[in-house]
Amino acid sequence: MSKNKDFKESIDSVRGGFPLIRLLPNIVTIMGLCLGLFALKYAMVEQWQTAVMLIIIAAFVDGIDGRLARMLNASSDFGAQLDSFTDFVNFGVAPALTLYLWKGHEIKGFGWAVSLFFIISMALRLSRFNVGLNDDGDEFDIKVRDKFFQGIPAPCGGAISLLPMIFTFLFEDKLGYQPFEITAITLVLYMILIAVFMVSSIPTISVKKIKIPKEYASLFMAGAALFIISLIVEPWITLPLLGISYLLTLPLSILQYYRFKQQS
Repeated sequence: MSKNKDFKESIDSVRGGFPLIRLLPNIVTIMGLCLGLFALKYAMVEQWQTAVMLIIIAAFVDGIDGRLARMLNASSDFGAQLDSFTDFVNFGVAPALTLYLWKGHEIKGFGWAVSLFFIISMALRLSRFNVGLNDDGDEFDIKVRDKFFQGIPAPCGGAISLLPMIFTFLFEDKLGYQPFEITAITLVLYMILIAVFMVSSIPTISVKKIKIPKEYASLFMAGAALFIISLIVEPWITLPLLGISYLLTLPLSILQYYRFKQQS
């Protein structure tokens, strides 16, 4: 009887419409999707810096919609699927095609094959993540999912794949010339490496679950303010440092995972 009542109430709420505030997370997700699609538009006309910046902004937006949905108690299966599709476009299709149009096309068929491999790897990575959300697992699996991702997360993978391009922006802005050339073969090998990291089982620390001690909260906020200022003033210095720092944390993530496994 209770289930029938709940079902009737849910039907009545749908007939009455959704509160606008509950649609806000999905609107933010669609905004992120637009950023990725505009990145492709600018890549096609060789406005590389604009294309890369739009993908980076989309990565930050991706971190907002999920938290917003939980804060507003507006999480839904529809929102989760929309977010997954948006991640596929923004961090799979957009970076891969941008890099192909930039350098990958110089080695023709192989460059296109690597771009497809990157996109497919992103699809597999997101599919595995979505399946994991519905898999209860044992107690240890639940604790692991709270602290670690399996492979490089989609936004990180898409953003880090653009590091070769970002380095060229840095040299052009600061030196006015390129001290060394990033060749097409170097680029596609790097893309293969990032794609393999995404679909691998390498544990990577989930920053969502990192807790900041109360006594360091003010210091952390000051550091966050410094990061935002640096990102606005010198994006092509801040982003490479951020990307390299993340890659350097991978061995630490693996070490932390096995320590956690032993303790559990």
